[in-house]
Amino acid sequence: MKISRIKIKSYKTIKEIELSINDITTLIVGKNNIGKSNVLKSLELFFNNLSSKSKEAIIDKEDYRFNTERVEVRVTFDDINGQLNKLRERITQERSKRVNKENLYRFELLYLQFEALKSQRNKLEVVLEIKRRNNSKNFSINYNPTEPKLKKYRSLILKRDLLESIFPSEFVKLLNDKNIGWDFYKNVIVDETEEEFKITYRELTGEILKSDYKPQKTDVESLKTNVVQYLSETQRFLYVPAYRGEKEERNLILDRLFDIIIDDLITTRGVTKDYDTITDAIWGTGKYSNKQNIDSVISKRTESLIEKITKDSISSITGFEFDKPNKKEIRRGILKLMIGKPSLFLNDGVKTTFASKGTGIQSSFMITLMKALSEFEFINSTDILLVIEEPEAFTHPQLTREIMDLMLDVKESNTQFIIASHSPVVVNYVKARNVIRLAEICPKDKIKHTINAVNYDTNYTKEDWNLIDRIADVNLSEIVFADYVIFVEGEGDKAILELLFKELLPKTFHKLSIVSISGNYQIFKLLKLLQYFTIPWILVTDKDSFVEKTFEDEIKITLRNLDDFFTKYQISETFKESYTNVLNNHLVDKIISKNSIATGVKMGQLIKRINDIKDGVNEDLKSEIFKIISEKINDSFITDEDSVKIINSFNQKMLSNKIPLYSLESDLEGFIVNKETYKYTYSVYRKYYPEKADNFDAETNHFTEQEKIRYIRECIGSKTSMLKRIPNKAKTVKKPHIPIEIISDYLHSKDRNSNLLDVFPNLKILVSFLKEKI
Repeated sequence: MKISRIKIKSYKTIKEIELSINDITTLIVGKNNIGKSNVLKSLELFFNNLSSKSKEAIIDKEDYRFNTERVEVRVTFDDINGQLNKLRERITQERSKRVNKENLYRFELLYLQFEALKSQRNKLEVVLEIKRRNNSKNFSINYNPTEPKLKKYRSLILKRDLLESIFPSEFVKLLNDKNIGWDFYKNVIVDETEEEFKITYRELTGEILKSDYKPQKTDVESLKTNVVQYLSETQRFLYVPAYRGEKEERNLILDRLFDIIIDDLITTRGVTKDYDTITDAIWGTGKYSNKQNIDSVISKRTESLIEKITKDSISSITGFEFDKPNKKEIRRGILKLMIGKPSLFLNDGVKTTFASKGTGIQSSFMITLMKALSEFEFINSTDILLVIEEPEAFTHPQLTREIMDLMLDVKESNTQFIIASHSPVVVNYVKARNVIRLAEICPKDKIKHTINAVNYDTNYTKEDWNLIDRIADVNLSEIVFADYVIFVEGEGDKAILELLFKELLPKTFHKLSIVSISGNYQIFKLLKLLQYFTIPWILVTDKDSFVEKTFEDEIKITLRNLDDFFTKYQISETFKESYTNVLNNHLVDKIISKNSIATGVKMGQLIKRINDIKDGVNEDLKSEIFKIISEKINDSFITDEDSVKIINSFNQKMLSNKIPLYSLESDLEGFIVNKETYKYTYSVYRKYYPEKADNFDAETNHFTEQEKIRYIRECIGSKTSMLKRIPNKAKTVKKPHIPIEIISDYLHSKDRNSNLLDVFPNLKILVSFLKEKI
């Protein structure tokens, strides 16, 4: 069984939190000190206490949340049907050889108990409660069998026990009969009187006085206790902490790793085929008492282990070996001989001890060693939960990628990973649905607490997740770590806003993540991702995304009307041959052309689809928003002051209605070129286009300052310059490096305006808004 859900209450910074866990890999992300380690530590608390036989809880005083009386950790195990299948296999294995009645009965009992506890959800929730008053612990299962299930369970146990008690020798024969099912006793017929039980099975009939029969405990609590005990034996929890650099921490991890080998070789009686050999050699009795037998087992196991670990480890490790102590008397020294505190020798071209390797190699090798050992010849029913803090610690990005490849190369494995990380490299290895984003709430006059920011109520389809996984890509690593995300159209917008916000929000800029989405309408593809992680965001774009120009009707050009088209629009005859060649292509039916002169305006897609972004926006509000943004749009000239006034009015309306869309008064070039930045713009333009700059000087000799500003905006690559095909301007539509260089030169100049909001006034509302949010 694997974990599918964790619920934690009153543990350190966690007041109450619930997390869904993927069956292979779950990644937990969030800011420093947000509580990622506390989630992992709560699991360690659960499993350490599960495996401990002490009645007193293993817990530190600091683990209790302030002013609370108890810690509670609920772990939901998934796929009870799968566990029933494993138990059936174990029962079959036990019956395939000479039957060990004790082992067989235990697995049969467990099968019947799991079947009784199985809910319709096919899950099992186990609850650990630790009380502060006396550090007492209690494990329970948060499900009571229904009366029909409990009745069936008790009936089967009674039938089995009665058949064995009344007919012991016949019962053993039935156990060893491979031709009948293991649950053959379900066909026993029981008749009960006040004084005795009478049974009938096939040709067998018999009775037993109730006073001579000792019934098994079949109460609900005994049933639950037995299942919890089984989980403690079959659930392995392995923890790799974030700090792995000091000798003490390394030794603790290595000691834990080698405990696994002891468990595998020594404590799994009746499971591992080498158990008898090892046991006889240790005690010097039995047919395997010859110490050469134990040497053979140890050598075989060690070679197998080395082969497994070398294969699964990072590529720079080509081999390793154990430095065993000298062999002494076999009876007293065998455990130390097999396990002890072996020294590791790594071979990455130079064979040296583990401790002498670089910190990054040590860190990464311990992770892959943990994985390899956790999968080393465990019994089929054992499940391993491998929890790793910061796999990127002490490693460079390429080594981190190699570690992630090794960890995630899991097919039909019992190993499950939960990883906590700050690394974008790690985030990009995991699908969005497998990422848990933690945040924090800090109510006034109250202690802050960790929350799960994931919205599990989204009910996304497989197609939704496929879309999210396709578009998230690198953006995901930026998005999940940020306090607030600003989406922009392109990399140029991103670079410029980063430069400006570093100065406008010096104390909180690091909490922002500015992400380019390569086109404003990509925001609609990102919405599901943002909703799932409940990420606060805003899209900053230019006015064109909210207002679309309309043009005359489409012109459908065919060979029949080609001459009329050229005459009507006075197009040079030199182009006719090209048009004719295209139309003569058998794959082309017609050419559709649109007039380049706008005849009006209409709502842009960001307004039309505003309900996808914010629920409850009615048509009246849409119309009001459009009316504001389209004011004076048909005027031949709008002053910069009027443009800023319109845009600010629009943005105020959007934000007051909690619509996360923000408009700049122009595209990138128009936004950064103004009275304050004009001379820096001209300097950069002349630097890259000296001849064009000479033409610009000649053309603008009698222009006003405002006219020069507008004209140079076109020259550095606005859409207008391509439309008008003006000879002295940039040949391509966009040259993002030019606006970036302009704004950088301006910000580093000595005579710049100290108040950037006076230079870029339509950022005032946005800056004020972000200050409130972060």
